[in-house]
Amino acid sequence: MVMRFTLNERKQIEALLKKQLPGAEIAREINRSKNGVNTEIRLNGGRVNYSAEKAFDNSEKVQKEKIRKQTEFLRKTLNPYKKLSERIENLEMQIEILIDTIKELKNDKKDKKL
Repeated sequence: MVMRFTLNERKQIEALLKKQLPGAEIAREINRSKNGVNTEIRLNGGRVNYSAEKAFDNSEKVQKEKIRKQTEFLRKTLNPYKKLSERIENLEMQIEILIDTIKELKNDKKDKKL
């Protein structure tokens, strides 16, 4: 499970970046992985342009978009009425094919008698 950075942790990162501490030292200070801290910094403006507020806002947007996509996926795949409707439509097409086939067979049978 991925643990997102809190706004407070991001503010700490921003303050420690201003003191020009390396990523490993920042990670130790906030008790997070070095890789996680360095990725957070890289994805949100780098060492010079890092902003805790912007990073937090970006994280919230990404999270909301993930939730929106997951919700949409679940709506599409788990909606029982939609699945049922698709199955009924499929059955209706099969019935039409059967009716047409029976009509053809009856016509063939009539033609053979004549």
